[in-house]
Amino acid sequence: MFHAPVIENYGMTEASSHVTCNPLPPRVRKPGSVGVAMGPEVAIMDEVGTVLPAGETGEVVVRGASIMHGYENNLMANREAFTHGWFRTGDQGYLDADGYLFITGRFKEIINRGGEKIAPWEVDEVLMDHPAVAQAVTYAVPHAQLGEDIAAAVVLHQDATATDSHIRRFAATRLAHFKVPNQIRIVKDIPKGPMGKPQRSGLAEKLNLTAPNQNQSAMSASHIAPRTPVEEMLVGLWAQVLDLECVSIDDNFFQLGGESLLATQLISHIRQAMQVEVSFLRFFETPTVSGMARSIETARQADQGGATPPIAPIPRQGALPASVAQEHLWFIDRALSDSTSFNVPHAMRLTGSLNIAALEQSLNEIIRRHEALRTNFATVNGRLVQTISPTLRVTLMVEDLHTLPETEWEDAVWRLAREEARQSFNLHQGPLLRVRALRLGEREHVLLLTMHHIITDKWSTGVLVHELAVLYNAFSDESPSPLPVLPIQYADFAFWQYQWRHSEAMETQLAYWKQQLSDPLPVLEFPTNLPRATAWDFHTARQSLVIPEGLAEALKRLSRQEGATLFMTLLAAFEIVLHGYTRQEDLCVGTHVANRNRLETEGLIGFFVNTILLRTNLCGNPTFRQVLQRVRETALAAYDHQDLPFEVLARTLERERNLKRTSLCQVMFILQNAMPQPLTFSGLTLSLLATEESVWEPDLTLTTFDAILVLRESSQELSGALTYKTTLLDAATVNRMLDSFQRVLERIVSHPDQTLSTFGPLEGDQG
Repeated sequence: MFHAPVIENYGMTEASSHVTCNPLPPRVRKPGSVGVAMGPEVAIMDEVGTVLPAGETGEVVVRGASIMHGYENNLMANREAFTHGWFRTGDQGYLDADGYLFITGRFKEIINRGGEKIAPWEVDEVLMDHPAVAQAVTYAVPHAQLGEDIAAAVVLHQDATATDSHIRRFAATRLAHFKVPNQIRIVKDIPKGPMGKPQRSGLAEKLNLTAPNQNQSAMSASHIAPRTPVEEMLVGLWAQVLDLECVSIDDNFFQLGGESLLATQLISHIRQAMQVEVSFLRFFETPTVSGMARSIETARQADQGGATPPIAPIPRQGALPASVAQEHLWFIDRALSDSTSFNVPHAMRLTGSLNIAALEQSLNEIIRRHEALRTNFATVNGRLVQTISPTLRVTLMVEDLHTLPETEWEDAVWRLAREEARQSFNLHQGPLLRVRALRLGEREHVLLLTMHHIITDKWSTGVLVHELAVLYNAFSDESPSPLPVLPIQYADFAFWQYQWRHSEAMETQLAYWKQQLSDPLPVLEFPTNLPRATAWDFHTARQSLVIPEGLAEALKRLSRQEGATLFMTLLAAFEIVLHGYTRQEDLCVGTHVANRNRLETEGLIGFFVNTILLRTNLCGNPTFRQVLQRVRETALAAYDHQDLPFEVLARTLERERNLKRTSLCQVMFILQNAMPQPLTFSGLTLSLLATEESVWEPDLTLTTFDAILVLRESSQELSGALTYKTTLLDAATVNRMLDSFQRVLERIVSHPDQTLSTFGPLEGDQG
């Protein structure tokens, strides 16, 4: 057997080579040590700058030719890092009599906030720029989710006045949001060492300061309780949406773990609870309870908080109107005749001891709860209406596949799943859902659930699976349903939308979109000799891509640093690719929004998803940061006007300007980032099998778009596929586009300030 030696080395970024190394024989290796000096001098120093003798513990310091001379253009950092020519490593340790170095701990300086490295002296400099601040020391506090969070202690000039929130807002205008201290304590004095140097280590304990969102019952000393009824309501809503026990009115929503989807839900809760409209743009600008409370109060005082009416139940007598999206889907479905393009199939693997009776009871209870699942459609006087069946029950027939060899199970499951997905629905007669169970073994089952898109969307899938878990657990124990009664149904939303279409609010939203899409509308021209189809096109293909975990995490960090969402960052990069291939500066990209920005609709199954158009101008050779800022502003404004159904906009522009739907937008970008919540089934584990269209219909997508890029966010990576019209683009071009997209992503995380021109033409670029 070959015995390889283990050699410990010790070094740091500021040294060009190893500082110490455990040598091979003839010198004896000492377990626990990191070796002896390999060139640079190594010593142990106390806090006053005295070099300590062997055996005494202090801070490890180094000097020599391979050690850097200082940080460029950063006097504060150099003062912190060097004492009498020695570089202070921040590591705690001691040297023994033979010169072996032992590391025993760390004198913390750099703060690691959820993977983001923050130099505390950089924050100190910004805080010191505040006219009221005489001294400032930034330090780390423990955080349950992030590991460490940022806090700061400040001393004010004599006779100066300032609040901690005022200083924090000042810092927010000069620092990336992840560097802004979540807590600022105004103190009379800051603890210092014997040489008068402020002590960061242990400052949290000395000042009795801990992280604000540790979900602990005792509030920290810096916690600011709500001061007004508005702040009190907002604190409760934030705690509910973020699942926290304690929220301070100056806590930053996004630093507490919030993101755009949770922001949508929070805004919906605010609208429901306070009858006031809060814009996405305003929320991103003031993502604190205190800031939002001020905005609400100002809006109310100026009588600008005119919330649209709530969605209320309506009588079920007479014809019930369909929603705008349902009308459009009905028209296409009727034109295609027996098409299965709008079937939404799901396959769920159930592993464990399955109670078939409880599962069937759960499915029927969900159908009872949600009228959309009992709905079919008819035309009355040329108008599409919903017909809701008072009852509908499904019988869960179990098809036994366990006689097949286990190696054939997967093929059999997908064969039957595709068979289900390719059966059309009759929108006149219904039902518009089918269920089928496959038994693979005593503890292995697959549930096939297929619905027509006219009664469901991706958000609805989450609602259905969540309710299935809750109900199955209850019914397995022979307990009643614990789910609350739904306040409204989809038909109530459709009626509300029908009334809203004729309101002043709709005219305001329509005016916004008409302005956004004013002439001349850009038509994206890919470099191709093939003609663009002007009708629905079935000739499509897909090319998949995977963005690795490391790059995905870097993109998320970049998004946080720039105060943007991951969607905005990815879209900005995608637009750079489109510009590289077309050389066009005026770009219009479509995307989907869940359209669940009202509290009443969050728990419903139904067809809510809407399409919005994001038009971005890339003129002036902007940097990537500037492109991202433009995308961010466009997206936030679009979110505030997402209630207008895309079909209403398309019809209006067709009527007023003779613009066809296909001329509004040729490319779509979608990020599916609603992470599934962990579900507990009694005695079961449930996993959703692949639901991508390519699994069910590999070469068939009904689309008016030339290209659709869909990315899906998981905890490890970003993955997805580009669907494209084969009548317009070829596989080689699409492969180059996806390669270019990944290279652009790699470049923006390392150099976000490079200009658009530096990316160059991307067509034909082989890297």
